Amino acid sequence: MKNIDYTAVGRKIREQRKKLKITQEQLAEMCEVSPSYIGHIERGSRNLSMNMAVQLCSVLGIGLDYLFLDSAENSNEITNCITSALSACSDEQKKRFFKTIKILADNINKI
Repeated sequence: MKNIDYTAVGRKIREQRKKLKITQEQLAEMCEVSPSYIGHIERGSRNLSMNMAVQLCSVLGIGLDYLFLDSAENSNEITNCITSALSACSDEQKKRFFKTIKILADNINKI
């Protein structure tokens, strides 16, 4: 089973942050984390939680699919990654995640 390439994910986050002319410090403040954590995420030296991925995507105006589709082997791998990430979430967080995915699925052709 192929794992997520967090270096590729981090590179995409860095590219989008720079495209928006946001510093790591500004992004960290918007996500309520430390700038060093953002640096680790961008370098791929720390794995990010699904909650952090959703938050970063929201702040940066990108989709989860943009971050993760190229970094996983196939749709089964993506499903396994999502399931694994959700295992640590509360029932309320899982409900919010589902609502978010439903909205994305309903509007995927508009994005």
